[in-house]
Amino acid sequence: MRVLPDPRIPFDGATARRVVVLQDRLLAAQREANQVADRIREAQEAVERVREVLDAEEGDAAESLSGRSREIDAALDTLWWAMVGETTQGRPDRPELVNSRLGDASGPLNSGRWAEPTQAALRALERAEASVAEFVTRVDAFFDGPWAEYRRDVEAAGIGLFGSGG
Repeated sequence: MRVLPDPRIPFDGATARRVVVLQDRLLAAQREANQVADRIREAQEAVERVREVLDAEEGDAAESLSGRSREIDAALDTLWWAMVGETTQGRPDRPELVNSRLGDASGPLNSGRWAEPTQAALRALERAEASVAEFVTRVDAFFDGPWAEYRRDVEAAGIGLFGSGG
């Protein structure tokens, strides 16, 4: 079977290939953002499990670690909301959010038309990629610093809830 473009709609194969390359770039940024979101959610779940264990414990060490858990949980929430923002009706225009940048780039590139991408569409894609890269750097810094310290403290307290990837 051979699929041909609709002759009523202008179509250029080279342009279509350029659009596919740009869509692939956007998809890569979206996948990276999803991986970071998964990492944050998994950490939030781990903190919740630690807090559940600590609720049954008494003493200064448990109280101190419980306070640290609240701090880490708050930091994870801050990261999460920097990515997704508040839950609202409709799609808010919040360019500081990673998801907003990805959405801004998605519209023009996934419109179903194989037209030459506009400069605005290219800039939106570049801003989305930059937003994801900056966010990944921010999340990596958190996991390399405060999270690593928290994890050491939890493991030192004998709470073995972290898997090998935590």
